[in-house]
Amino acid sequence: MSAAPVYLESIKSMAQKLQFLSYDSIQMDGMEIKSLWYQYKDLDFYYFETQDQRLVKLHVAAFGEVVEWNPFDGIRTGLIVQKEQAQGLFEVMHFDARPNRASIERVQSIIDNAGCLELSQKQKLQELFKGHKAAPRSVIRYLWQTISHFFKF
Repeated sequence: MSAAPVYLESIKSMAQKLQFLSYDSIQMDGMEIKSLWYQYKDLDFYYFETQDQRLVKLHVAAFGEVVEWNPFDGIRTGLIVQKEQAQGLFEVMHFDARPNRASIERVQSIIDNAGCLELSQKQKLQELFKGHKAAPRSVIRYLWQTISHFFKF
C-alpha cells in the first residue's frame, strides 16, 4: 500500500477544517437563490441553490486552482491568475479547454472530507461528477482550438 501524496493529505485536512463563512439570498427572475460559502485558509468552497434545493453553481478554489460546475457549462477547471494594473492586483480565471481529471478528483476529496457538510449535501454535490464528461460547449471550444490553427482566416 503506497502512501497518499502530501498535497492530497493537505487537501483532506483542510476540507475537514472548512468553516461556514457566509449565507446570502438573492432574487433572480422571480426565484430565490441562496449561496453558502465555506472557507479554510487557501480553500474556498461555495455553492448556489434554489429554494427547492436544486444546485445552480458550485465553485471550489484551492491554491490557485479552480473547479466550477453549472448546468449550462457543466464542469470546468482552471487556474486563478493574479494580474497587476494601476489600480492594484486583481484575479482572472483561465479555464482549461477540457476539464482536468486531477483537479476534479481533488474536489471530490474535498467534498468527501468536508466536516461542515451533511451527508445529503455531500451526496448531492458528488452527483455532479458521476460519469462526468466535458460540457458540450467545452468540447466544441476544444475542437475549434485544435483545428483552427490549420486554417487561415
